[in-house]
Amino acid sequence: MRQLKCLLIVTFLVITTLNTKGSTTEFLSEINPFNLQNDTVQHFVGEFFGGGVVFYVDASKHHGLICSMSNIRDPRSSRSNKNQDSRAIKDLPESKVLLYQDFAVDKHDRAIEISDNYTNSNYGSGIYSNWYLPTIDELKILYNVKNEINKTLLKFGNNVTDPLVKTYWSSTKIHNDLIDDYFRFDFNLGEMVLSTTLPGITFVRAIRAF
Repeated sequence: MRQLKCLLIVTFLVITTLNTKGSTTEFLSEINPFNLQNDTVQHFVGEFFGGGVVFYVDASKHHGLICSMSNIRDPRSSRSNKNQDSRAIKDLPESKVLLYQDFAVDKHDRAIEISDNYTNSNYGSGIYSNWYLPTIDELKILYNVKNEINKTLLKFGNNVTDPLVKTYWSSTKIHNDLIDDYFRFDFNLGEMVLSTTLPGITFVRAIRAF
């Protein structure tokens, strides 16, 4: 009788242990993908990632902002250019790298359109289409780390990249009764530009969040 009781107790403990292990394994399988995706990868400024170069990371180092590898040129231009980062503009029939691109973009509305419809070339870190025209504050952040970004861009060479040395459009409107325009930022002088009447000197640099 005593042996039977011992056998029943051992059997109960074995079954309980197996059930507990099964539950634990199932729970871990649910949380592991989250940890692998969000907790193990930490990004840094100057990192080649997400179709461009990281220029800002938040406190968690899991999220931030990326700038495009080159200036985004207007595909409607007829001037040939070797720096070809833009794969296609969605409202045009071309689906491959555009052969004719311009350097500067003179109209702000066109700058927004080009940024919103931009898709980066595949450099090995993914192809993305959620790019946009940066705000003036985002351009200031980009300017403050431009040397680190330019070092990363230099590794790819000037055939596919452009250094951050131009004056760029922002999406921030100037709130001034006398000026109906948008802020620009001069990456050569390191200062905001309120307005300019000279054509061909303002460029587009797209960014995206991750």
